Amino acid sequence: MVKDKMFRFLWKNNKDKTKRTSMYQDLSTGGLRMVDIELTIKSLRRAWIKRLLFRDNCNWKVVPGYFFFNKHGGLNFLLRCNYDVKYLRHIPTFYRDILIALDEIKTLYNYDQGTDTILFNNKEILVNGKPLFMREWFIKGIHMIQ
Repeated sequence: MVKDKMFRFLWKNNKDKTKRTSMYQDLSTGGLRMVDIELTIKSLRRAWIKRLLFRDNCNWKVVPGYFFFNKHGGLNFLLRCNYDVKYLRHIPTFYRDILIALDEIKTLYNYDQGTDTILFNNKEILVNGKPLFMREWFIKGIHMIQ
């Protein structure tokens, strides 16, 4: 939406005269060094993962901690799971968008768990059409199956 408005402004509400991807290029290669707003938003969302995982003793972390821990075992655990964002409907949109942005790049890193499979938040292990999370089992350390 913002991207379309930027290009409509640039071309004075006419059809694009060059490919949008070339407009993001440097001046030396014929571009205008325009900001790819979608890419910028995705990278800002991905930067939040580091903030959520590594900054300790921050009062603001209580809110995301509540949403991620109560039903998913915490963000650190959820990120190791084979989750699907479509099953995380109760999480606020901001945090869902962060996970969606991260999902787009997590396929680049093939994390091999060996023969162990994380039982919870797994999109391939469904009960009544939803991923399983049993807090009692999680607290007792039962996380994986072989």
